Amino acid sequence: MPDRLTDHPPASTEPHLRLLVLGPPLLVLALLCGLGVGSLHMMAAVRAYVTGESLWSKARSDAVMALDAHVQSGDPQDLTRFEAALQVNDGDRRAREAMLREPVDVAAARAGFLAGGNRASDIDGMIGLFRLFGQTWIFRDALQAWVAGDALLDELRAVAAQHRAAHGHATHAPADTRTRIRDINQRLLTQEKHFIDSLNEAARTTENILQGCLLAAALLMSGAYTWVALRTLQRRQRDTQAMRQARERWDLAVLASGLGRFDLDIETQRYTLDARAAELHGLAPHGVSLGREALRQRIHPDDRDATRKQLDDTILHGHIATLRYRVVQPDGRIRHVENTGRVGHTHLHRGPHLMGVLRDVTDEVAQAQAELQRDAAERVAASQRAFLSRLSHELRTPLNAILGFAQLLDLDRNSGMSAPQHQQVQWILRAGQQLLALVEDVLDLSKVEAGEVSMRPQTLVLQQIVRDCLPLVDAMRAERHVHIVDALPTTPLLVMADPQRLQQVFINLLSNGCKYNRDGGQLSMSAREEPDAIVIDLCDTGLGMTEAEQAELFQPFKRPTQGSAHIEGTGLGLYIVRQLLQRMHGSVAVHSEAGQGSCFTLRLPRGDAPRKAHTDTEPASQALV
Repeated sequence: MPDRLTDHPPASTEPHLRLLVLGPPLLVLALLCGLGVGSLHMMAAVRAYVTGESLWSKARSDAVMALDAHVQSGDPQDLTRFEAALQVNDGDRRAREAMLREPVDVAAARAGFLAGGNRASDIDGMIGLFRLFGQTWIFRDALQAWVAGDALLDELRAVAAQHRAAHGHATHAPADTRTRIRDINQRLLTQEKHFIDSLNEAARTTENILQGCLLAAALLMSGAYTWVALRTLQRRQRDTQAMRQARERWDLAVLASGLGRFDLDIETQRYTLDARAAELHGLAPHGVSLGREALRQRIHPDDRDATRKQLDDTILHGHIATLRYRVVQPDGRIRHVENTGRVGHTHLHRGPHLMGVLRDVTDEVAQAQAELQRDAAERVAASQRAFLSRLSHELRTPLNAILGFAQLLDLDRNSGMSAPQHQQVQWILRAGQQLLALVEDVLDLSKVEAGEVSMRPQTLVLQQIVRDCLPLVDAMRAERHVHIVDALPTTPLLVMADPQRLQQVFINLLSNGCKYNRDGGQLSMSAREEPDAIVIDLCDTGLGMTEAEQAELFQPFKRPTQGSAHIEGTGLGLYIVRQLLQRMHGSVAVHSEAGQGSCFTLRLPRGDAPRKAHTDTEPASQALV
């Protein structure tokens, strides 16, 4: 059985030959008709320009007569008629200027021609003719005469303006003005004649060009017809070879992309599968023919009815359809297959066939399911954060009341409480403060993870931020008698960070350095510059951590287990520290050994502000306490 499902029939020669025989004469006829219609439109446009010139000439004559009458009589109405007559000429001028723009302002040109008295039905042809030939050698002389005529009209306006300005003066000579008007009018008549002669010459030239085009087109198409007739057989041979090569490329593309091909004979209800299609359905990897029901048994039981319904619908309506179903492999594995096909006819079959391609989409389905699971997990995490945030807010109100009353009891020395009772109040205060710290940490955690923590990065002096935090951890330092050693450089180190959040980071790390230190231990602070960052080291001499503890240190609710049972803490501080630093484009890492202390290394982006000369005389390293 051949592996190729369909074979394209050779193109029918009869329609092809009809096209070759009738096509060129019809094309010649269409071209001749087009040129003829174009010639008529061009001649109509030329006649429209001639008519427009007549209107222009009449308006010029009316304007000259009105101005001459005004010079003789001084009647303002004559001057009004002069200006009104020139509106026709001005409209044609606006049309010409609009057509000379790039791109052509068709709306302005249309409005100008209408103002010039031209018929609305002629305007499109006038604009089209100008766009084709207006700036070519054919119409160059006519265009120059048009421009020169408008320039003479400007001179005529200038004469009118000078007459109005000089009217009534002793030096005013109406006879001289009339002489100038007659001179301008004579030159206008000359330009009008030149315009008409140039336009007629352009019309004759255009007609000759069109006739030449018609003759050339006829000769060209006759030669082309002869050439096509001679090359028909050669082209058919090339087409046949191209079709063969296209089929070979299609076969190669199907093989390279892992697609399988199928052909369902709708009348016999039998499938023909190529090797890849058979393999996708768990059959031997070679071409096979089997009934539709036999292939249906290869499909997962839960997908059989839906697949049958979709295929029946495709066969009924004849549209292209894509469906997916699962196939149970012989080893029990499930494979997802995508089927794309449509109903068609080929010269190899008498009846309709459903033909198409198959591809393995198992990996795509698995990826989509993984994305759905990830999205679901993110939604659950968001819900948990929202719940923690609401819970924290609800806990603060009663907790503040408990702490408030406990503080009042602790401060009231006249309450008559015994020493054990005072101790118990202290326990309430300590437990309440620890719970309040947990609530605050949970609130910070929910805000950070929800992206609700606003960041306003700015250039900061690192030493100032760190030293401003020291008083805030002094109580913890004093409780463990920890010595803090300031080894920060004297030269200001500039970092780019949010001041409030950076202070929160250092308070957390410094307080941890005191809480998890040994009695009388040491906490040192140092910093250095790197090309793209400022690096800060906070090292203590405390309990230290194992490698396993370090791996989980920056996770929520994770704390070192060695010797920390009696140390207050929520296990959220370092997680919040890392989140805040990442929001500020920084990072934090830890290096520790059990029993040898821990060293936290922070990296912050450098600030952009220029450094100032440092005049502080404080030594580079000193013990603060």
